[in-house]
Parts: sequence; C-alpha cells; structure tokens
Amino acid sequence: MGKVSNKKKLFCFYCILRELSEEEYPLSYEEIKRHFQNRMGISITPRNVTDYAKELKDFEIHVSGPRENKQGYYLRDRRFEVWELKVITDLICRSFSLSQKNSQCLIDKVAGLHNNYTEYALKKEADISRTPKTMNEEVPYTVDKLQHACWEQKKVRFTYNDYDITGSLIPRRKEGKIREYVGSPYGMLNKKNCNYSIINIDPFTSLSNYRVDRMKGMEVLKEDAKPITEVWGYSRGLNIEEYAGKCFKMFVGKESKIILEIDKSLLNFMFEELGDWAKILVLCKTLIQECGKSVP
Repeated sequence: MGKVSNKKKLFCFYCILRELSEEEYPLSYEEIKRHFQNRMGISITPRNVTDYAKELKDFEIHVSGPRENKQGYYLRDRRFEVWELKVITDLICRSFSLSQKNSQCLIDKVAGLHNNYTEYALKKEADISRTPKTMNEEVPYTVDKLQHACWEQKKVRFTYNDYDITGSLIPRRKEGKIREYVGSPYGMLNKKNCNYSIINIDPFTSLSNYRVDRMKGMEVLKEDAKPITEVWGYSRGLNIEEYAGKCFKMFVGKESKIILEIDKSLLNFMFEELGDWAKILVLCKTLIQECGKSVP
C-alpha cells in the first residue's frame, strides 16, 4: 500500500473508536494497532495513538485514554446515548405510518449511530414483523414534500385512500372519477402512532386532519398556500401543540368547553389519552364556576 496521509490515519482512528469502543470495553493500543493493520495495512506506534486522540480533541471529539481510565481508549462523547436510540427505534417499531421496508431502513440508520455492539443489539430487539404497518411505500416522499410545502408556503395536491377487503389502498372517488384534493398544509403531528397532516382543503374555510399513510401522489404546487390567518378560527395563527391537545381522536369541529365527571379509576386512561390537557378536567370547581353553575 502506498503512503497514507495523516488525515486518513486520523479518520481511521476515529472510525475504529466510534465502531468498536465503549466505556465498559475500551480498546488497548494493541487492539487499535491490529485494526489499523487490518483496515489500512499499516503499523502505528503508541505515540501515534496519543497524537490522534489529541487531534480529535481539537474537533471537540473527546477521547478517554489510559492515563484517565487506566485501561484503554474510547469515545467519551457520542451524538446519542444508548437509551435515546432505544426510544427512537421503539417509536419506529410502533409507527403505523411506516411500512415494514421503510421501518427497517430507518432502524438500520438509527442503530448505526452508535458502536457496532449497540447497533447489533438494537436491530435484534427491533421486531417489526408482528407490528401493524401500512403498505403505503410513498410515506417518506409524502412527508418530505409536505414539509417543504409548509416551509415554502405552497399548496399541495394528492389523492386520499381507503382500505378495501384485501388490505389495498383505493383512492376515493367523486362522481365516478378519482378525487384529487388540493389544499394548504400548515404542519404535521403524530397521534396514536400515526402521522397526520393539518390542511385547509379548497374551497373550505376550516382545517382538516389527513392521515399521511393514506395519502398518495403528493405534489407541491406553485400556487401560494392560504395564510393560516385566513382560516376560520385561526386569525391569530396556529399553535400545533395546542391544536393537537384539542383534537380528540384527531376529529375537528367547533371548540367547546365541557365538564366531564369520571371515576378516579379512569384517571390513568384520561392522562394517557389527553396528556397535560387532562389537568383541565380535574379542576372541577374552577370549570363549574366558569360555566356559571353553583359548586356544592
């Protein structure tokens, strides 16, 4: 092998630590030397390893060495902790909006953000074979186009589909023809493991929620989207977090203030279903007073 530049050697050192080291199992100089030989066909000295660790620190990539941990070398700083990657892969597994193929591809990418041992363990635990998944392979492209349409404030056109008895997605029709929806998107949110797009469909004046996994043929149009301030009920703009809290089961309609009396045994369900918004429901006396009723 010809002469290898110091940049390639430094990058090789980083890759070895990123893929093979962890705090519980740091790499010794001999192990690093062996990996260098296998990957690049060159030999390195202990001084080389020390210098590479110092150079990485200049890029704010911190390496723990034998002087610090009395054992070997490992990366101290990683972009994601193991528990963070576990949470993300679990969410991917549960998401109905992603097909089996798209889920596996995304899990492979996420798991690869840590070392090889963690990657193997996360992939092994991420069983998506028994999880309900959409058969719509267009979801990643739909999300990408919807997001760009929101950023660029442009309208979109798409077909909306329903499942038939075979599990296939069939486009909705109007007067015998496939119906095309045109509207102004304002954002997306996740509810019950499904992604929804918040859209004002022409020529209506209100907002609607459409399942992303049932959208197909998404196109971003050149026509400017309708300003959210022109949508009925949103003259002051749209707060998506607040909007999500008010859309029970993602149905839209006139906002109403209600008093709901429940047994304490249902509190777990209410908080799990509504999150922080359930706090409103337990302030019974305040709500009753606001509604003009006497408090016993």
